[in-house]
Amino acid sequence: MIYSRKSILNFLQKKLKRSQPSIENYVFDLNTKYDLQTFKIINELLRGDSNAIDIGAHKGQILKKIIEASPNGTHFAFEPLPELSQNLHKQYKNSTTVFPFALSDFDGVSNFNYVITNPAYSGLIKRKYDRPEMDTTIQVPVRKLDNVIPKDVPIHFIKIDVEGGEYAVLKGASELLKKWKPVMIYEQGLGGSDINGTGPEEFYDFLCSFGYHISLMEYYLLKKEPLSKEEYAQQFRKGYNYYFIAY
Repeated sequence: MIYSRKSILNFLQKKLKRSQPSIENYVFDLNTKYDLQTFKIINELLRGDSNAIDIGAHKGQILKKIIEASPNGTHFAFEPLPELSQNLHKQYKNSTTVFPFALSDFDGVSNFNYVITNPAYSGLIKRKYDRPEMDTTIQVPVRKLDNVIPKDVPIHFIKIDVEGGEYAVLKGASELLKKWKPVMIYEQGLGGSDINGTGPEEFYDFLCSFGYHISLMEYYLLKKEPLSKEEYAQQFRKGYNYYFIAY
């Protein structure tokens, strides 16, 4: 059989297209990398009686690792979506205090953007989606972290995943940060944090005011130097990474 030049080119183009990873696979792989790095840091950092906070606990994947690493610690989890919060309470009520609150820099009640088709994208402010999603608005209680966590409980570790609301969360936790300076792993990226009006330089300066260094989890595990403000801003604005560690 003799193939035309056009048919051969079409075949090669289709094969090349199939061989290229999709953006969904890329994001999945990056999230997997972040999860593995987070688990490793939790295992290295937490002792058996360390105390931790999971903000935006979702289905409890990170919370489970925290409890495994620190079974005798005092742990707190925050998840404002009612169904997820109830499930967390049923699953972890013997080891964790679960609060059905969103966290910010005020106390009250607020509209909350619930992304029905992708609950992990839910937040106090509607973030940018990378594909079509179905969402709706619900009302949730909002608290400042400083007004929830007992003042006499030292906090050693915090994980934050709140779709761009991390700056407001930490402004509402200023007393806790000043007193205990916990190590924090947090998400901050384009499509969420920028929609909330948070610039990387302002956020960097805020954390540095408490004596924090900011880095990539990979750098932290390899004991590399932390990021400068310029490097951090570039990571954010270029979208190179969207999970970071403050220590």
